[in-house]
Amino acid sequence: MNFTFNVNASTEANVTANANAFLRGLQADEILSANSSACVNGMIQFYYHEIPTFQVKMYYGTFDQKLFNTTAMLKNLTFDLMQCTGVLHDTVNYTQTQIAAFSSPAAYGLATFQHLVSNIIKLSMIYQEIQDASTVQ
Repeated sequence: MNFTFNVNASTEANVTANANAFLRGLQADEILSANSSACVNGMIQFYYHEIPTFQVKMYYGTFDQKLFNTTAMLKNLTFDLMQCTGVLHDTVNYTQTQIAAFSSPAAYGLATFQHLVSNIIKLSMIYQEIQDASTVQ
């Protein structure tokens, strides 16, 4: 899958695309929690659809409709928050398991830093190869 980072993240489509690109790069669904994408997309949906719809319904509705719509919105928010709480729980468990594999949290931090440095070196080498290939043509 190819993702393009859109700097102007003001619309729902841009926010969703950027969030999914971030999660895909992080491999959040594969490594951290299977509900990572569902949590983020649910919150985006809530922000861009539920809240504006709720505002309109609260303005024009009768008391019974307002009560029903408030309950429905709270139900949807609760479901999204349950998913996100599960993601947070899975992420904490994953992180604790990773740290437990090392002798100390400092050793885990050092290994993470070394991994980042090696990725930077690899990306620099790939970038240099691309530049060399583009100058040959």
